[in-house]
Amino acid sequence: MYQWPRYDVYNPFYLEHRVSPDLIRRFQAKSDNRKLYGSVSDLRPSALPGSFDVSRSMFDLRSPPHRFMKCKDLSWPSSCGENPRIYVKGILTLPKPVQFKSSAKEGCNDIEFMETFVFAIKLQSLQAVRLVFKIQTQTPRKKTIGECSLALRELSSEESSHWLGISPPSKAPVCRAELQVGTCFQAINRRIQLQILEAQNLPVSSTPLSSNFFVKVGMFSTEGLMYKKKTRLLKSTNGKVKWGEMMIFPVSQAEQGISFLIKLYSRSSVRRKHFLGQIWISSDSSNSEAVEQWQDTMANPEKVVVKWYSIGPS
Repeated sequence: MYQWPRYDVYNPFYLEHRVSPDLIRRFQAKSDNRKLYGSVSDLRPSALPGSFDVSRSMFDLRSPPHRFMKCKDLSWPSSCGENPRIYVKGILTLPKPVQFKSSAKEGCNDIEFMETFVFAIKLQSLQAVRLVFKIQTQTPRKKTIGECSLALRELSSEESSHWLGISPPSKAPVCRAELQVGTCFQAINRRIQLQILEAQNLPVSSTPLSSNFFVKVGMFSTEGLMYKKKTRLLKSTNGKVKWGEMMIFPVSQAEQGISFLIKLYSRSSVRRKHFLGQIWISSDSSNSEAVEQWQDTMANPEKVVVKWYSIGPS
């Protein structure tokens, strides 16, 4: 058990391989009276298989289709050697980050992991953060060889599986902010309503003073920039800001190739703004979610379409 401030992390399958056969027999004899996870106060006897506190998927990982959980097509720098020991470090980006890690495996292109981690954390807190994975070498020396992350805003009691693309580690701090945007085409009035709703997982200021955040929006056509607007400057609370602002952009029938460029900024106490990332919403955006939102908006006048976006630097 890895204990961090206010949280307990328990990996039952990692532990099971490291206890003596005698202890396993003892636990099996009392399997109806134990519980695999929880805060310290929760580790009291209770019925495990029928417990509603634990996701059923935790007990299904050894049966198909979950028999093997793989890290596929993995590669690493030659400086790490031919077969370094590799493990996965996980981070829940809460205000006080929760960290955990798998056991180390001998390096190969497809590494099989079969480990479960259980957290006693409120669902509402988790839905506002990301789960970050770092692929690291243990030997010959500690080194991060890849990274990936997943937003947990859709996290629920229903099990979901994800394949995450592993990217090379970045030396610069990575902004993992997310922005919620709504769009509506009001055909009768010939205008587009853009809603800047909220942002989450915003970077935390390194100084005692909290940062302020705002969003700039530019509407473009084939003729270039048509209009530009921006939101209020608001302080973040636990990495979240809620603007709930509506912007109206008139559209004429002559205008073609309409697109919106949405940029997220932070501003420090010395009034120096810092660009965090942007998203294009248009029919030819490089983001498939943005294309889907635009097409849905234009095909269904008066319908409000809302989506979350991970803010990228380009």
